[in-house]
Amino acid sequence: MKFRGKLVFSDGTEISGITGDYQVRANPRGTAGWSGTFAVPPGKFVGPDHYQLVLDETRSASIIVDNVSAGSRQTTIASFTGNGPPP
Repeated sequence: MKFRGKLVFSDGTEISGITGDYQVRANPRGTAGWSGTFAVPPGKFVGPDHYQLVLDETRSASIIVDNVSAGSRQTTIASFTGNGPPP
């Protein structure tokens, strides 16, 4: 599922203009696991840590960024795992 929103750090700092996508998958225990990627806006820094992902339509969820790497066209891509229910 594609999304647009902002990333909120534990100290309340925000990075807006986050775009990405996530996938929800069923686990054997009947719970939903989810993960995805998003593009980090130019000039911003995101490292492996816990964040709050707030979508433009105001739904939010806790995520754990586990990898940040260079993508195509000089874009930085962050991979994350959902921590709790998906937005």
